[in-house]
Amino acid sequence: MCRQRRGPDRGGPDNQGGLNRFRAGLFQESRIIFLHRYWYFYSVKKIAAACGLSESRVKMSLLRSRKALRQLLEKEEVTL
Repeated sequence: MCRQRRGPDRGGPDNQGGLNRFRAGLFQESRIIFLHRYWYFYSVKKIAAACGLSESRVKMSLLRSRKALRQLLEKEEVTL
Protein backbone atom coordinates (compact mmCIF):
# COMPACT_ATOMS: atom_id res chain seq x y z
CA MET A 1 0.00 0.00 0.00
CA CYS A 2 2.81 2.43 0.70
CA ARG A 3 3.28 3.28 -2.94
CA GLN A 4 1.51 5.66 -5.22
CA ARG A 5 -1.67 4.41 -6.87
CA ARG A 6 -3.83 5.99 -9.49
CA GLY A 7 -7.20 7.06 -8.18
CA PRO A 8 -10.46 8.26 -9.67
CA ASP A 9 -10.69 11.77 -11.08
CA ARG A 10 -12.21 13.88 -8.31
CA GLY A 11 -11.20 17.34 -9.39
CA GLY A 12 -12.82 19.68 -11.82
CA PRO A 13 -11.00 21.60 -14.53
CA ASP A 14 -10.77 24.73 -12.37
CA ASN A 15 -8.82 23.15 -9.51
CA GLN A 16 -6.87 20.37 -11.23
CA GLY A 17 -3.78 22.45 -12.00
CA GLY A 18 -3.34 23.75 -8.47
CA LEU A 19 -3.76 20.32 -6.92
CA ASN A 20 -1.32 18.78 -9.37
CA ARG A 21 1.25 21.49 -8.59
CA PHE A 22 0.71 20.92 -4.88
CA ARG A 23 1.20 17.16 -5.19
CA ALA A 24 4.26 17.59 -7.39
CA GLY A 25 5.82 19.90 -4.79
CA LEU A 26 5.63 17.34 -2.00
CA PHE A 27 8.38 14.85 -1.22
CA GLN A 28 7.43 11.35 -2.34
CA GLU A 29 6.81 10.06 1.20
CA SER A 30 4.62 13.06 2.05
CA ARG A 31 2.72 12.73 -1.22
CA ILE A 32 2.00 9.06 -0.61
CA ILE A 33 0.86 9.71 2.96
CA PHE A 34 -1.34 12.64 1.89
CA LEU A 35 -2.99 10.71 -0.94
CA HIS A 36 -3.64 7.65 1.17
CA ARG A 37 -5.24 9.73 3.90
CA TYR A 38 -7.34 12.16 1.88
CA TRP A 39 -7.85 10.34 -1.42
CA TYR A 40 -8.25 6.73 -0.25
CA PHE A 41 -9.44 7.62 3.29
CA TYR A 42 -7.02 5.28 5.08
CA SER A 43 -6.56 5.76 8.80
CA VAL A 44 -3.34 7.16 10.22
CA LYS A 45 -2.74 3.80 11.90
CA LYS A 46 -3.12 1.88 8.64
CA ILE A 47 -0.82 4.26 6.76
CA ALA A 48 1.82 4.05 9.49
CA ALA A 49 1.75 0.25 9.53
CA ALA A 50 1.87 -0.07 5.74
CA CYS A 51 4.70 2.44 5.34
CA GLY A 52 6.73 1.30 8.33
CA LEU A 53 6.44 4.70 10.02
CA SER A 54 5.29 5.81 13.44
CA GLU A 55 1.80 7.28 13.73
CA SER A 56 3.43 10.47 15.00
CA ARG A 57 5.50 10.81 11.83
CA VAL A 58 2.42 10.26 9.64
CA LYS A 59 0.46 12.89 11.60
CA MET A 60 3.30 15.42 11.33
CA SER A 61 3.62 14.79 7.60
CA LEU A 62 -0.12 15.38 7.18
CA LEU A 63 0.06 18.58 9.23
CA ARG A 64 2.88 19.95 7.09
CA SER A 65 1.14 18.93 3.87
CA ARG A 66 -2.10 20.64 4.90
CA LYS A 67 -0.13 23.77 5.77
CA ALA A 68 1.56 23.74 2.35
CA LEU A 69 -1.81 23.25 0.64
CA ARG A 70 -3.33 26.12 2.63
CA GLN A 71 -0.45 28.40 1.62
CA LEU A 72 -0.84 27.44 -2.05
CA LEU A 73 -4.59 28.06 -1.97
CA GLU A 74 -4.10 31.45 -0.29
CA LYS A 75 -1.44 32.38 -2.84
CA GLU A 76 -3.80 31.49 -5.68
CA GLU A 77 -6.64 33.27 -3.86
CA VAL A 78 -8.83 30.18 -3.70
CA THR A 79 -11.50 30.32 -1.01
CA LEU A 80 -13.19 27.31 0.48
